[in-house]
Amino acid sequence: MTKPMRVVMMAIGCGLAAFAAQSAVADAPESVDELVEMLSSDDGAVRLEARNNAAEFGPEAVEPVTALFDHDDRNVYIAAKWSLRNMVHHSARPDADEADQAAMAEALAGLLDEDQPERVVHEALYLLGLCGTEDQVPAIAEWLNDSATVDAAAAALVRIPGDAGLEAMLDAVDGAEGDVAVSLIHAIAQEEGAAARDRLEELAESDDDTIAEAAAKALSIRDLRVDYEG
Repeated sequence: MTKPMRVVMMAIGCGLAAFAAQSAVADAPESVDELVEMLSSDDGAVRLEARNNAAEFGPEAVEPVTALFDHDDRNVYIAAKWSLRNMVHHSARPDADEADQAAMAEALAGLLDEDQPERVVHEALYLLGLCGTEDQVPAIAEWLNDSATVDAAAAALVRIPGDAGLEAMLDAVDGAEGDVAVSLIHAIAQEEGAAARDRLEELAESDDDTIAEAAAKALSIRDLRVDYEG
């Protein structure tokens, strides 16, 4: 081995040893308060340990963790966001207890408040698409009339099993205009069944050119998908 290569290998070895020593300092959090404290740390290894163990926590950690979304340190925000996702994915895993998943969904729905930062609302809507049920549809539907949140809210409703999500979007599209109407139309087009197609056909005859064009395009894409999927 050449001398330059030995120097490089020694440097890498020292770096790995330092990282291992740093990582060994952090123990898994044992309470919500400790989880929040570790996520708020300026030590990346501590934040990572907290994030990797966040799935062990339930709905009681949702609000304290999302409070960190507005932290001055972007690294803390990122750690908090992925910790929340770990918690939700764990609650929505195939063998999860239904009561635990329902409690997590309710905790997320509780974040859908105008006083929350926009990034919190968007994340809650996204995650409700993973673990939400028809019980959360009314809370999600409240965000269908805002151009800043309609896409996230509609995406969540499309993912939630049952007909309540489609019904909420069909109600919201009545009287909707501009970008909000277009977003709702394309979300409705993702739904199966006659009700979605019938409404799109009605909208394709709208006097509003923007709505009519969006509905016609959505119908075309929807029919192509249906034909492809058989």
